Amino acid sequence: MAITIKKGTLGVNGFNLKNMINDCIKTIIVNRLSLRKPQMIRWVEYFPTYRIDPATKEKSISSLHLKVKYESKYTRLSIDEIEASGASLIEFLDFLDDKGAKEILNTSKILEVI
Repeated sequence: MAITIKKGTLGVNGFNLKNMINDCIKTIIVNRLSLRKPQMIRWVEYFPTYRIDPATKEKSISSLHLKVKYESKYTRLSIDEIEASGASLIEFLDFLDDKGAKEILNTSKILEVI
């Protein structure tokens, strides 16, 4: 059995790992936010929350808070849930950016939610 790897993809005999991971991410977002269609991901707004590891004193992302643009309630998605799907945090954030979701950078809006 030969393994064929093409530039830009990870796959064996037509199996594309990147597409499978993107489908898992899409399913998580659509189900958790109760979106009618996957195309609504472009209307998603999100912001990360951080924690400090007591042993190493390093700051890392602990969860993402997501919502559809015109709704008021955020849905918390922990990093453990994201990684349980098979996707890394970087892949998840890249997927959101590729689909047009917006990260909230205005700290006053974030403090109102928390």
